[in-house]
Amino acid sequence: MEQVFTEIKESVEKEAKLLVSRAKRVADREIQHAKENAESILADNREVTEKEAKLRSERDIARIKADIRKQELEQQQQFIQNIFDAALQKLKNFPRDDKYAKWIKTLLDAGLSQIPDDNSVVFCNEKDNEIVKKLISATTAKLAEKHLQISGGIIIKSNDGRLTIDCSAEAEMRRAKEELRDEVLKKLDLD
Repeated sequence: MEQVFTEIKESVEKEAKLLVSRAKRVADREIQHAKENAESILADNREVTEKEAKLRSERDIARIKADIRKQELEQQQQFIQNIFDAALQKLKNFPRDDKYAKWIKTLLDAGLSQIPDDNSVVFCNEKDNEIVKKLISATTAKLAEKHLQISGGIIIKSNDGRLTIDCSAEAEMRRAKEELRDEVLKKLDLD
């Protein structure tokens, strides 16, 4: 009987070892599967986090580039404005000589050709009064008694006041600024 017990004991121990071994293998597989699953989840989270960080970084870079470009454009616009302000100031102090009178005549001829009414009124600043008076004497236009606060040039109005041709130095500078802005900006980009 002892031998039967020994055999049963050995058989039970053997079977227990097999069960423990199987359980250990199953546990190891489960642990390995859990590790792989955890690593997969971590990798997915890492990938999502990296994508989000990359998108945030790209948005930040794009915003910074846009801010820099906006500042550049503002500086360029201010530079252009400063140039035209200086030119207007120079024109305001320009000597009222033959060259200046020729420029006023060009403005007068262009303006009067656009107003169908022969009885136009020409406005100017006080400094240009004598030049304009002399130039319009050969036309049917009359010189306004009121002087305008313009840097130079003239403003012509139809007799009924419905049509105005602004040939003041300020208006001429605004037109020149619009026409020359792109050219000036191109030259600024070359430097």
